[in-house]
Amino acid sequence: MGIGGWGNWMTCGAWPRQTLSPTRDVVKKTGRPTNPETNLQSPTSDLQPPLRYDGCHNPSSRDVIREGDERVAPLSSAWLLAALIAAGPQIRTVDGAVLRPLAPSGAANVLFFVATDCPISNGYAPEIQRICRAYAPKGVSCALIYEDVGVTTDAVRKHLADYRYEGMAAAIDKDGTIAQKLGTTVTPEAAVVDHAGAVRYRGRLDNLYAALGKPRRVVTVHDLQDALESVLSGKPVAAPETTPIGCFIVPPDMRR
Repeated sequence: MGIGGWGNWMTCGAWPRQTLSPTRDVVKKTGRPTNPETNLQSPTSDLQPPLRYDGCHNPSSRDVIREGDERVAPLSSAWLLAALIAAGPQIRTVDGAVLRPLAPSGAANVLFFVATDCPISNGYAPEIQRICRAYAPKGVSCALIYEDVGVTTDAVRKHLADYRYEGMAAAIDKDGTIAQKLGTTVTPEAAVVDHAGAVRYRGRLDNLYAALGKPRRVVTVHDLQDALESVLSGKPVAAPETTPIGCFIVPPDMRR
């Protein structure tokens, strides 16, 4: 059992985030630039460098290269877009369908990183369902990405039924690579991917929690909903990254 009796989960509250560098200066080792609107990297590059964990969460960055590295060959935009989509991560849902998190079929994908045994994550089930119902007619697709270590397909199906998730794609991120690719560290945490495959938002759903164990009486900021409205209207997201509060996602190197 882990801390607080939450199995393989640890609870460390709000996690400090890596500072994102200015777009004009920093490109990942793949040579792909960050998104100029959000300062988050393109879909085929890691959104965060590999992290070194010290205690709860103490990420360290790796070396970077500047835009225009000679190893990056010029490509036509159409070919490049097709290559990015084809090379993007994919995962199978518990029903066997292929889910491509970074290749929305409509206006956007919203990925909810959850866990069956995280109380805060479970408490957000009604809000997750409300958001998905509200934005489905606008071309937004939702998916639940389960981050429990060792969770089974049967356990996920039971969780979906227990919390009344209906008609929503659900997949198990068995080795944690999807969470690592998107830079998510906590459940619940949301990521919004636009139709071009760019991550436009990452973080909390709203400001329900002032701190771990300290919920507000009234939610006053709806971060995820605000981000979706901006993406759908073609505007920059005002706050593309917020700090979530919840249960620690075990990184890939600790799952082996």
